[in-house]
Amino acid sequence: MRILDEKRQDDLIRLYIESQDDLWYLRNIISEGDLVRTTVMRRVEKQTDMVRSKETSRKPVSVLLRVENVDFRPFTSSLKILGVIVGSSDEARGEHQSVSLDEGSSFELIKESWTETQRHMLVEAQENPFSFKGVFVTMDDEVAEVFALRSYGIHGIGTVESGKTGKQFESSYSEEDYFSSIVTEILAPLENLGAIIVLGPGFTREHFVTYLKKNSQFRDARILSYPADRRDLGAVYGFLKSEDSAKLLSNMRLMKEQTLVDTFLKNLNTNELACYGMDETLKSLELSAVDTLMITEELYRSSKGLQLLRMATDTGAMIHVFSSHGDPGIILRKFGDVAGILRFKVSS
Repeated sequence: MRILDEKRQDDLIRLYIESQDDLWYLRNIISEGDLVRTTVMRRVEKQTDMVRSKETSRKPVSVLLRVENVDFRPFTSSLKILGVIVGSSDEARGEHQSVSLDEGSSFELIKESWTETQRHMLVEAQENPFSFKGVFVTMDDEVAEVFALRSYGIHGIGTVESGKTGKQFESSYSEEDYFSSIVTEILAPLENLGAIIVLGPGFTREHFVTYLKKNSQFRDARILSYPADRRDLGAVYGFLKSEDSAKLLSNMRLMKEQTLVDTFLKNLNTNELACYGMDETLKSLELSAVDTLMITEELYRSSKGLQLLRMATDTGAMIHVFSSHGDPGIILRKFGDVAGILRFKVSS
């Protein structure tokens, strides 16, 4: 994400969206009541007839919306904002309008006030330290699946079956055709791949890596291979917990979330330097015992979440907002949407 212009005195900021990851950040930065100024296509004339013409022409109109709802669907290319027009060049004030923001969009955001966490997420989105321009291929000799790693979760891109299973297919199976299908159907349409990480059991994985390295289309990509007991999404999560992953993807947001959850669970089971749930966490924050506050994005956007964030800021605790679209966030939800790694034990 890029800041094109910023006026602190008006709490106005003009932003440019550079990637799909930016959309997740914006979902957690834009709040109900904020103002968003952008350009939309609106009908030239407002119809007063009972029947509206299907051929009504449209024109670009600058509108200022007061945000009522922000809709983010993970692993899609747009963020939808619904609001009421409070400023426009075509006398549309008071009408509802939906706006879609996607990669390449620019818009103005005006907030009455920014929380420290929102400012932190904006900085994080600008620096984009968690970006990973690559994919995972999990495979054996029967099925291959391709996954993209986003800042907020893992996206399944596609699946290719080799045709080896079933008696009617055995005679026609070709490893060359299988590999070619994976590249043609899934990998070829992807752009700017910095790395392809191949995971799975058996020799098929290594044969595929050799095949990729001979393909000129991927000459600039790092092609890496790691053994795995599985060839599905579980193989990716297994890799993310490995030492090899720590070396390769140490800055990924999802990796950071996994490390925090692992530390929390270890502390919970060994030294009691952990708390979870609203009541326990509030008590620990009141005692300034929380070193790191972990909170789901749903709770973060609520009034109770705001209370936790203010207390964490006041006591110098680090704050990490967890995506709901990855395993670490799913685990955190089971602990009441909030947990803490403590500086010292808190008596019950």
